[in-house]
Amino acid sequence: MKRPQFRICIPQVAKRFKNFAAKLLPMAMNAASLGHEINEAERAAPAGEPPLAVYAAPEIDVAPQVPPVPEAPVEAPEAPEVPEGVPKLHPIIAALRHSCQHGRCARGRDVSMLNFYPAEVARRIKFDDAAAAYVAAGALRNSTSRDKALAQARSALYKAALSDCLPCRDVKWLARTDPKKETKLRKDLLAVWRRKHLGTKCVGGHCGGLLFNEILIKCLELDHADNAHLKKKRKGGTSTCGPTEVKAFVDVADMFRDVLKCTPKCAYCHRVDTNAEQRAQAAAEDLRRATVPEGESADERKSRENAIRLRQNRVDKQDYISGLKRAIGRCEEASCDVPGGRLVVEGKESGHDFAHLVGHEKHKHRSSGGDGMARLAGDGASLQHNKPLIDKERTHCRLLCANCHKIYDTDAFHARRAEERMARLALPRVCIPCP
Repeated sequence: MKRPQFRICIPQVAKRFKNFAAKLLPMAMNAASLGHEINEAERAAPAGEPPLAVYAAPEIDVAPQVPPVPEAPVEAPEAPEVPEGVPKLHPIIAALRHSCQHGRCARGRDVSMLNFYPAEVARRIKFDDAAAAYVAAGALRNSTSRDKALAQARSALYKAALSDCLPCRDVKWLARTDPKKETKLRKDLLAVWRRKHLGTKCVGGHCGGLLFNEILIKCLELDHADNAHLKKKRKGGTSTCGPTEVKAFVDVADMFRDVLKCTPKCAYCHRVDTNAEQRAQAAAEDLRRATVPEGESADERKSRENAIRLRQNRVDKQDYISGLKRAIGRCEEASCDVPGGRLVVEGKESGHDFAHLVGHEKHKHRSSGGDGMARLAGDGASLQHNKPLIDKERTHCRLLCANCHKIYDTDAFHARRAEERMARLALPRVCIPCP
């Protein structure tokens, strides 16, 4: 093996040495001159005294010290007022600009991203994830990687953001609540029909004959019971809906024809009866899956066994959540219609719900899609996988019976949102300013 040969260019080395010497020579001459001056001063100075000419510090005129005048405090500029109900996003995200897609929007383009924050929990989770990815991408050092990550995060952020700005959505909501609108008219007529049951008792049989008063009338629901096969089907799907989805009906007469097929019950009885029907249907379906059909192919057998496994996973998680409800024992709402809270009865645990505390809705687990405990119990994952998530979700919830959940959680949440919208509509501004 031959050694690598190194070629040295003599002229280049000589040139570099010459330049280095030219820089070093003045420095050496200055040092020699300074040393000569010090030696001369030491010879001229008397014995035991320092050479003042060289070592003495120059005289400095010391001026009398004047106490500094305190400067006037500089007032920080006031942060722009943000209406209540608007999230406090990261400044980098709030500084992004987006355009409203509403045709009559007076703001059009160049609107703060604060105006497009989604209200639905599932969509809000996607927005928060994209915002965190955008902020993290901005901290990357590699410019190529940073630009690519920012582009991807920005695309996901704009996809998760709403198409209409917050002021336009408030105006739309105000138009929907207009008494002259058909949707609002149907809801008002349904509320009037409900109030006819004031002073009557629930016929469900599970609540102990709940008496509907001015407050409890809000939890009155319509149960199709034996007429479930006559339920109205939603457009574009096989799922059904009740009279409360007023938009699903052709007119008011069609809606009230569906109302007459229902039995008025409280939310607790409605929930328990519906869950019993679903369990009976699921048991029949389990029996059908357990029977091996003749001539079953390998793919059909695999699909049937997979369905059995998913069903068993749901049953295990529902049993675990029912055990958590029985451990708590009763409804935790102080204003419950039953003094001390409605008790959790074995076999009727579906009449109680885990409701998120006020302000803790944002803690709904991300893998649950924003629906919290119900989605964690209904997906196909095993109990071993979802048990830590269920336990974590439990820390942000309280146990409410279905009646209290409807009155003091769901309706109260919509009432708070309505107040926030009305407060924003009353403000003399056209959009939320940037922070």
